[in-house]
Order: sequence, then C-alpha cells, then structure tokens
Amino acid sequence: MMKALWIVLGTGVSFALGSIPFGFLITKRMGIDLRSQGSGNIGATNVARTLGIRWALLVFLLDFLKGFAIPWSGKFFLPLGLEPFWQDSFCALAGLAAMLGHCFSPWLGGKGGKGVATGTGVLAACLPQTLWVGIPVWIALFFATRVVSIASLGAAAAILGASCFFYPGRVWLWGFSFLGTALVLWQHRPNLGRLLAGQEHRF
Repeated sequence: MMKALWIVLGTGVSFALGSIPFGFLITKRMGIDLRSQGSGNIGATNVARTLGIRWALLVFLLDFLKGFAIPWSGKFFLPLGLEPFWQDSFCALAGLAAMLGHCFSPWLGGKGGKGVATGTGVLAACLPQTLWVGIPVWIALFFATRVVSIASLGAAAAILGASCFFYPGRVWLWGFSFLGTALVLWQHRPNLGRLLAGQEHRF
C-alpha cells in the first residue's frame, strides 16, 4: 500500500512539474507572448524561431528536466524496492503525467507544447537505450528534410519499436512508449495538416 501511495504522490508531483510552461515564461519576461509568434507553440522549436538557438536550448533543457526529474528520482530515493513492477509502474505513470502536464498545462488553459523534449527526459530516465535509436533517427530526418515535426514523429515511431526490442517483457515501459508516442502524434495534428498542404515550417 505504501508503494502505491508513493506512486500516486510521484505522479501528481510530476504532473505539476510538467505543467510549468518554461518557454512561455521565459519569453514573457522579454515582453513576447510565444503563443502569438511563429507556430504559436510554447516549445523549443518555436523559441528558436523567435529568439534564436541559445534560448531554444535553454527551454529544451528545462522541458527535458521536467520529464527526467521525478521518474529518475523514483529509482534512487523512493521506497519502491528493486522489483521491476514497482520501478516500471512509477516511471511509466510519472513520466506520462509529466508529458500530460506539459501538453495540457492548467496554467495555459489546458494548452501546451508537443511533449517531445519532456518525453525525451522521461526516456533518458526510464528507457535510456531507446535514445540510441531515436536520436540518430531524429538527426537523419531533420537534416534530410529540415522539418522538425517529421524528425520528431519519425523518432517517436522508432523509439516505440526500440522499447519492445531493448526492454522485453517490461509491460509498463511498453505502455508508456505507446501512450507517449500517441500523445506526441496527437499534439502534432496541426503539423500533419500543414505537411499534407505543403506548408510546414522549415529550418
């Protein structure tokens, strides 16, 4: 029972942390409402278009840490034991909560980012081996197309397959990978529409 309570608590804290809209807050201090700039998204890609790469890297790092912090802490600081069931369930639920907080932030009226940077943080904490597949796929697709959305969606699909390969039998981790990929795809609906119309933004 105590382990289940820790999981519930960690999931709630992870959602709250994930809901902090760092991209919006940083640009707001500069007198810019990121939601009215470029694509209107609050993530690092739109920050790069609006303020440049330096600020985009800062936002990416902060969004990454939102997904990394609580799932990673569960491995070392919470009394979950060494059983894969408890560790994996904490990672999956806290990680998904962080992504949901980022994508549907209550501070922005239920709106938010795409979930890519925050999801990458969760992967680094819980499924790090999948990044050895996802990062090269993202880089290859980005330099081939110069379209961040194509790179992100391709990497998400590759990570979904890699999670089954690297973590056989880890059902909680598979569940996070599937739901995280579905969430990233859902958040990219406007991008998919622009891609089909040939109007997607390029770098």
